[in-house]
Amino acid sequence: MDASQDGKAAVEAPVVDHMFAEALEPLEGALAIAQLTAARTPSSTSTKGQVVAMRLTTRLANSVAWLMAVKAVNAGEISAADMARDYALTGQAHAVCLDDTGVEDSELHPALRALTAASLALYHRLVRLGELLARVARP
Repeated sequence: MDASQDGKAAVEAPVVDHMFAEALEPLEGALAIAQLTAARTPSSTSTKGQVVAMRLTTRLANSVAWLMAVKAVNAGEISAADMARDYALTGQAHAVCLDDTGVEDSELHPALRALTAASLALYHRLVRLGELLARVARP
């Protein structure tokens, strides 16, 4: 983390770019796995797999949106305080994103479990980074 010229907190571009790529990579895989799970498993497991895949997609979409806000701060388009206020990883979507259902469920496709675990780890890192940025951005 770095401080921009006007004293606002910023995350260095290579860090943001790496996390951005990490968030985007599994999106297509999540959809493919949900479809595969639906086609090859009993309906109760299929439904469970689809719910886990949708939660995974929500988590990744929130991660990407937050990282885009970080890029906007770095580009000077919004302030760090605005980001902390408007793009905080909180609320109802935050609760969905923190749900770790599926990580240990042996009935689900192993790739879906792996993507769920990886996206959850990324999301937790972003939450910690967001908390740090919010503390630095306070006047």
